[in-house]
Amino acid sequence: MAMMEQQISSNRLMDLERVVDMLNGQLRALQSELQRAKGGSLVERLRINWASMRRNRTFMSAVCNQRIRPNTKEASRGTSRAAR
Repeated sequence: MAMMEQQISSNRLMDLERVVDMLNGQLRALQSELQRAKGGSLVERLRINWASMRRNRTFMSAVCNQRIRPNTKEASRGTSRAAR
């Protein structure tokens, strides 16, 4: 009985090793594909990333200003909230 359990454990371990090898191969293939897709130098990728972050900040600033402006326009008419 113990011999049979040892054989099953050994077969299971070999199966797991095959699965790990297969997954490692797939991971290497994905990494190389990703590296080819990225392309460009590190400096170029950083510049593109920085420009993208700047556009996002400009957009968020515009969105925030649209929501704030009505309040500031109302307050700039010369009337205070206390006078209302």
